[in-house]
Amino acid sequence: MGSNLSQKLLLLLKYDLKIASETDLDRLLVLLTEAARQVLEADRCTVFLVDRRTGQLWSKLAQGMETKTILLRKGQGLAGQAFLTCKTINVRDVYADSRFSRHVDVQTGYHTKTALMMPMWDSKNQNVLGVFEVLNKRRGWFTQEDERLLTILSNHASVAVENSQLYDDLKQAQQETIFRLALMAEHRDQHDTAAHLKRVSVYTCLVAETMGMEPEEVEMIRLASTLHDIGKVATPDAILLKSEKLTSTELGAIEYRLAWWSEKLKLVDAPAERLKEISRFAEEIRQANRPSSIEMPEPLMAQIRHIGSQRFMDRDGKVKPLLTVDEVKKLTIMRGNLTESEWEEICKHTIYGAKILAQADSQLMRMAERIALTHHEKYDGSGYPKGLKGSHIPMEGRIVGLVDVFDALSSRRVYKQRWSFEDVIAHLKRESGKHFDPKIVKVFLKAFPGIRQAMKDLSG
Repeated sequence: MGSNLSQKLLLLLKYDLKIASETDLDRLLVLLTEAARQVLEADRCTVFLVDRRTGQLWSKLAQGMETKTILLRKGQGLAGQAFLTCKTINVRDVYADSRFSRHVDVQTGYHTKTALMMPMWDSKNQNVLGVFEVLNKRRGWFTQEDERLLTILSNHASVAVENSQLYDDLKQAQQETIFRLALMAEHRDQHDTAAHLKRVSVYTCLVAETMGMEPEEVEMIRLASTLHDIGKVATPDAILLKSEKLTSTELGAIEYRLAWWSEKLKLVDAPAERLKEISRFAEEIRQANRPSSIEMPEPLMAQIRHIGSQRFMDRDGKVKPLLTVDEVKKLTIMRGNLTESEWEEICKHTIYGAKILAQADSQLMRMAERIALTHHEKYDGSGYPKGLKGSHIPMEGRIVGLVDVFDALSSRRVYKQRWSFEDVIAHLKRESGKHFDPKIVKVFLKAFPGIRQAMKDLSG
């Protein structure tokens, strides 16, 4: 018996060393359940923790069960009773104990025989942090020796649980701070700021995972990606929020012409495709009218000129162009209606962002600095602010640069309809080796089914 106890104490020591160094709560719970199960020679173990907001017991782990999260009220079942009374409960025949909740066995098909429940106290021995639930001793029932061994494990576990919860609190506070900083910057020129930041972080995470990055790196780039446009806080409102190219009156006059011409075509039974084309004209004009910090795509510029070449018969019976020469000129300004100096100022948001995040001690903030500075660089060297080329652009900058463009094209804006997935993917492939790193494009396409599902989940 003494030799067996020594072996159990050595096994407990082995787990203690792992438990003491683990800061991730989910991984810690796995270690605790496995330690209790092996040391006490039990069939199953679950560690319940107290939800500090609701006061309920919860667990994500229940070995052999499909349920991912279990919730127990104070006093519910044997574990709930151990929590309520703050006392250890050792039962040799659970079905003879009125405190046992049989419905769990009914739901899972598991047959519980013996049970040991023990409260886990905090390091000051003042409050219960959770409850160990150990089920079905492999031979006989749980003994006083088992209780002493579980007490040792519970005492060591409480410190680790408190540390991991503190670590989680700090990490959550850091995430909220980062997100709110990013939201502040994006809110100045976007209408769906929170949704945009969430999508960029989720898509970036999926690309990084597909690329094979370590979990810690994936989490870091997920958070850092939300700060890609933090430098916009330093861009003057007069530039960032500069008005559209056409006034609302000018735009309204064009839309009136298009509506009139569309109705006229319906009266003469014009082909459906022709009517759809007129409808697309309105969307393309609104898109071209929006001031933007990126260059106007050449296909859109060509389409505006095409629309300007179209003729229609006005109410006075005269044939006129759909767009005047002046309207075409205004709509085809390359970068919104920004002057060259204003465009240069817009480009500086990358430099401002890097300066805001510079000289940070944390790896996360240093990565965020690199992303802020380089997410508008292009693989062929034609991007800004430094004209970096190929592998000289940090990997995280290349990833977020592609994801940011994908989200801009695939999302609806007040000034444009979203592009179809087919059109977006075709654009990414066309720009592979030019705007985007071909390797990142390849990984993105591999991750795309997951990204498409994520898009549905986030919009739902």
